[in-house]
Amino acid sequence: MSIQDYTLLREIIEKTQARFMDLKVLDLGGRLRQVSLPIESVGPWVLESGVGFDGSSYGYEKVNASDMVLIPDLATGQLDPFRDEPTASFMASIHLAEDGLPPSEQDARGILWRALSRMRSLGVADDLWVAPEYEFHVLDDVEIECSPVACGYRVLERPVRPGNGYHRAWPDDPFTGFRDDAVRVLVDHGVPVKYHHHECGSRGQMEIETSLGPVAAAADHAVYVRYVLRCLAERRDLRVTFMPKPFVDEAGNGWHVHQMLRADDRNLFHDPAGPAGLSRTALAWIGGILEHGRALAAFTNPTTNSYKRLTPGFEAPTSLTFGLGDRTAAIRIPRWARGEDTRIEYRSADLSGNPYLVLAAILVAGLDGIEKDVDPVAEGWGPDAARANGASSLPASLDEALDALETDEAFLLRDGVFSRSILARWGEAKRAEVREVARQPHPYEYLLSFDP
Repeated sequence: MSIQDYTLLREIIEKTQARFMDLKVLDLGGRLRQVSLPIESVGPWVLESGVGFDGSSYGYEKVNASDMVLIPDLATGQLDPFRDEPTASFMASIHLAEDGLPPSEQDARGILWRALSRMRSLGVADDLWVAPEYEFHVLDDVEIECSPVACGYRVLERPVRPGNGYHRAWPDDPFTGFRDDAVRVLVDHGVPVKYHHHECGSRGQMEIETSLGPVAAAADHAVYVRYVLRCLAERRDLRVTFMPKPFVDEAGNGWHVHQMLRADDRNLFHDPAGPAGLSRTALAWIGGILEHGRALAAFTNPTTNSYKRLTPGFEAPTSLTFGLGDRTAAIRIPRWARGEDTRIEYRSADLSGNPYLVLAAILVAGLDGIEKDVDPVAEGWGPDAARANGASSLPASLDEALDALETDEAFLLRDGVFSRSILARWGEAKRAEVREVARQPHPYEYLLSFDP
C-alpha cells in the first residue's frame, strides 16, 4: 500500500460523506456478499492487511484452508444509492491470509484479470470490449415453498395482454417507470446503458442493453445491475428474477454478450474484405468459442433451469453455429453493426451464475481459437444454414455440460488463468445441484402420477 492509496480512500470517504464502508464480492456461485465497516474503524490496515473472512462459506477453499482476506479496489468506490446510512461501496479482491497476501486463484474477478493479462502478453489485443443485454422478469410477487410435504410456486402478477410483448408500450407495459428509475441509477453510477424496453415474454419480461466497453468494467457492471434491480424492486414491493426459464412456453432470460477485440483504438474484428465484414481474427475467435461451446456451457449456463431455455421456438440457440442476423445461432453477427462497430453476439449465456467466470471462459475460448487459427466456416459451423450439418449441439442438461467441461478443460488451464482447484470446486458444487434437483418430486409429477 502506498500513502497515495490511503489518501485516495480517505478522499472517496469524504466525498461521499460515508458513515460506513462496504466491501462487496461474489461467491463462487455468483451471489453477492458484503462486509460493512464503520468509518471510525477504517485505517491503513484495510489496504495493508484487508478484512479477513471464511472462504469456505463463499464456496471456495475447503475449511482447512479457507482463511482469506478482502482488499478493496479503490477504482470501484462509489456511494451506495440504497443504504439508509451513507455508505461508500467497493468491489474487493480475494487474497489468501498468508505472507504477502497472494491473490486467491479461486477469486472469479481475479480469473478474469488473468485471462486479460494472458491475452495481452500474447499480443493478441489490448482489450476485449463487451456489451451485455440484460433480460429479466419483473413480477408483483412469487410464493415459493419446498419442504417434505409441499413443493411448488405461485406467481402473483397483474393482468397481462397475451402474445408477443416485444417493445410493448405504456400503459400496456406497466413497468416502464420501474426501468426508467433503474436506468437513471445505473447511468448515474457509470453503467453505459444504451436503451431499455419490454422483451418478448408477455409476463413482465424486460431488457436493458448496454454499450460496448472494457470487459473488466462490464463484469463489475453486471454485479451492479443485478444489485440495483433487486434493491429497487424491494423498495417497490416487486420481485425481479434473471431465472433463465421462469415460465413454460414463454421466452426465457438470456445474457447476450456482444463483443469485439480492440488494439490501438482499432476494432480487430472488422475487415471490409472479409465475409460479413469479419476479419480472420474475428472468425478464429468465433471458432474458438464454438469449438469449446459445450464446455463453456458449464459456466455460461450454470443451472438446471438454464437448459429449459435452450430449446427451439423461443429465439434461444440449440446448435453451436454462427450466422448473419440469425437469432437461433449460438453466435449472431448483427446486420446493423458495420465498419468499426462490427461485433459478434454470443447468445447462449444467461446471468444465473457468476459473470466473471462467464466472461473469463468466453475470453480464453476465443483466445484459443486465435492461437489455433480455427476456421469455423471450414469446420461447417456456418454462416450458411446448409453448412451447419457438422456443428455440435449445445448440451441438453447441466450434467452434459459438466461432462463436456471434464473432457475439455485444457484451454481454461493455460498459463494458470483457471486453476484445477476452481474447476474442481465448480464441478462439485454444480453436480450437487443436479443431484438435489433430481431427487426432489416435481409438482408436475403429482399431476401425472398421483392417481395412476
